[in-house]
Amino acid sequence: MPEVSKNQFVNGLIWKTFNLFLTKGINIILTIILTRILDPMHFGLMTVWIVIINVGGVLAIGGLDVALVQKKDIDNEDFSTARVVALGRAAILCLAVNLIAPLFSNFYQTELLVLLVRVASIDFFFQAFTIVSIAKASREIDFKKLFIADFVSTIIGGLGVIFMFYTNRLDWILITNVIVHRIAYAIMLYFLDEKTHYFKYNKDKHKPITRRGYKAMANNLFDLIAGSATGLFLGMKWSATEVGYYNRAEKITQTVGLETYNMISGILLPTFASYQQDREKLKSVARKITTLSCYIMFPVMCFLALSGRLIVLALLTDKWLPIVFLLQLSCVKFAMNPLRQISMHLNYSVGMYKRNMQIESCRMILILLSIVVLAILHLPQLYIISIAAAVIAIIITVLYLLSLRNAIGYSIIELVKDLVPIIILTAAPMIPTVIFLRTSTANILNLIIAFILYCGVYIGLSALLKVEVYRYARTSLKGFIQRRK
Repeated sequence: MPEVSKNQFVNGLIWKTFNLFLTKGINIILTIILTRILDPMHFGLMTVWIVIINVGGVLAIGGLDVALVQKKDIDNEDFSTARVVALGRAAILCLAVNLIAPLFSNFYQTELLVLLVRVASIDFFFQAFTIVSIAKASREIDFKKLFIADFVSTIIGGLGVIFMFYTNRLDWILITNVIVHRIAYAIMLYFLDEKTHYFKYNKDKHKPITRRGYKAMANNLFDLIAGSATGLFLGMKWSATEVGYYNRAEKITQTVGLETYNMISGILLPTFASYQQDREKLKSVARKITTLSCYIMFPVMCFLALSGRLIVLALLTDKWLPIVFLLQLSCVKFAMNPLRQISMHLNYSVGMYKRNMQIESCRMILILLSIVVLAILHLPQLYIISIAAAVIAIIITVLYLLSLRNAIGYSIIELVKDLVPIIILTAAPMIPTVIFLRTSTANILNLIIAFILYCGVYIGLSALLKVEVYRYARTSLKGFIQRRK
């Protein structure tokens, strides 16, 4: 696999940025509208069926996406075999979920879950179908096709939501948005990337890619179970309305934080994998990407935490006020996400699957243990569960960062030196922003002004102090613009 150049990385990052502000921007607006018109109960039910979609997707794909990206030499039969294997797994999983769907209804005492879970299982096929196009685009750092497909399918998914709303099928709005989006995404990728859409199974190709894929799947599965365990546990102990509060706090932070980070994360594995034979270059690239990720994510999470109450009142209405503190705690967890994900991808790129599995196993054990302890101590308050999740996120991030010394020779001391300027810059705009927020009424205009104020101070100080990561980002952006002229 050829090394990913700076120009390729920046070009991919730009298309990811377009996807963030256009496609995900539409999705965020749609999410706000749905949160205003639906009840917390609907989002409580979503906590269950979305886990089915995510777990089923991980099992169907089986880490084949990671294997396809990381494989040094690859041909069309590798791609074709991976798709056939993934679709076969999807068929088995879909049948299994349809058979056991009544158990979810009985367990959570909600009859509607039977149909919701069965409809959700359809998603397995479309996740399996699209892995080749996504993996191929990732290897080539060609995110233009993915952006076009995602943008069009987001609009189509929104039209599905509108149809369900005007036909008064409120219980089906959320799942319709997800499933219609995925179907449209698969169809768009079919037409945009026709060359990869053939179905030929090669037994000799099967074992090498699935063996490596299983390692990645195990890591992803531990990650997913650890991330979903709390939500599923809440469904056992609390009403769908209370679970809905927790779900919204997580989802708002995830939508803003994770989607912001995803504009970088999709480029990480192919970039790191291309340097896997040269640890010095890999370390240098990793340091730049780590500082760039944190330079973006830390202020985003900080501003979201500071303006949580204003966001809820201005955008979601006062019926969602109970989520404010949960949202702020969730920001701590997602602020750690770039460091955790980058470390995970670095370990993947140098073949340290076992280390990732050990850390994700530890994460899952800590989360399950915290749930058991809180249940025994009869501490059912949602904010206590959120505090525990934030603390665990910090612990797991530290473990991942410690693993980087063995992976690429990137020590904690070096990391701290890289991040201290960003942490100071993140904290600096807090005082003027908090003063403004405390003296402002809850409306969208003041929210925009607060955002401009925070960003203005943050970027202004970056330029004034000539922070290295700011200069790198500015130079890269200028170079992209000049190449497009």
